[in-house]
Amino acid sequence: MADKSIQIAEALRDSLNTGTFTETFTATAERLADFTRESITGTTVVVYPEGVAEEQYTRSKREETIEVGLAVFKPCEADAEDNIGDGLLLCQEIREAIAGVAMSGCDWTGTTQPELYEREFAEQLNQFASTLTATYKREV
Repeated sequence: MADKSIQIAEALRDSLNTGTFTETFTATAERLADFTRESITGTTVVVYPEGVAEEQYTRSKREETIEVGLAVFKPCEADAEDNIGDGLLLCQEIREAIAGVAMSGCDWTGTTQPELYEREFAEQLNQFASTLTATYKREV
């Protein structure tokens, strides 16, 4: 059986692929977050395991927190605000689609998007790029 973080990433990929969004994409699940410009030809969403933490919260129970990353890429022109806006809208739709949804027996506890988009990607590579982190918890 795969690690729980991989199970969640794959379940999240499957959930996104059955969803309805303003942009058309097929989400993929990767075990390593390694993105190359050449592999990104259209709107792309990559889901990958990001981190796991455990804490003891009673004598007999532990809680495991699992973080899964989502990388969102979309070709754009750096000076076209609509293109950046379209990427931000897709990120918002993804956040809303996964909010409150349990994956692989783990409860969703939140999603963060620390930086709305990577300015350097937009300016130098004509690529909208943003990362989100979805957090899940389970009792072990």
